[in-house]
Amino acid sequence: MLKIVERHARGIQIPYALSRSINKIQKARKALSNSHGRYPDDWEVAKFTGLSLAKIESAKKCLRVVASLDQKIGEGHYAKYSEFIPDMSIQNPEEAVTRQHMREEIYDLLRGLDSRERQVMVLRYGFKDNQPKSLAEIGRLFHVSKERVRKIEKKIMIKLRDEGIRRNLSRYVIL
Repeated sequence: MLKIVERHARGIQIPYALSRSINKIQKARKALSNSHGRYPDDWEVAKFTGLSLAKIESAKKCLRVVASLDQKIGEGHYAKYSEFIPDMSIQNPEEAVTRQHMREEIYDLLRGLDSRERQVMVLRYGFKDNQPKSLAEIGRLFHVSKERVRKIEKKIMIKLRDEGIRRNLSRYVIL
């Protein structure tokens, strides 16, 4: 009965031979812990069980415990694992402010360009919709070749480089 529960308790099925190896490894770890008074390393377990180190490494990957994020931590505690995991979808407030300042400084920089140049830069780097356009896409919009757009972009970058250095936009560069 215990073997049936063990086989069906996991969310992911593992091969029966690997399951037997895992049981053998767990029993060996327990026996070696009791006899040596410490947790055995993989080499000792391999020697005790007769399994290769590669087999033990493979079994260790399957031994990882899968737990629910809603599971309570410890006895008598009300905290859940999910309460300690940072929400990566929420932007760091400091980073949001820095991005906003950078965006404003870039728009100030772009105001020094003529209308067509400004449009090319906004489209090329996706300043409005976060969807950068390719040279070919911009060329189709302006009815020019992608090579012409590349030359316009290069000319703009030379203009902006000098102006950008004077405005010290380098503080936004991530090294």
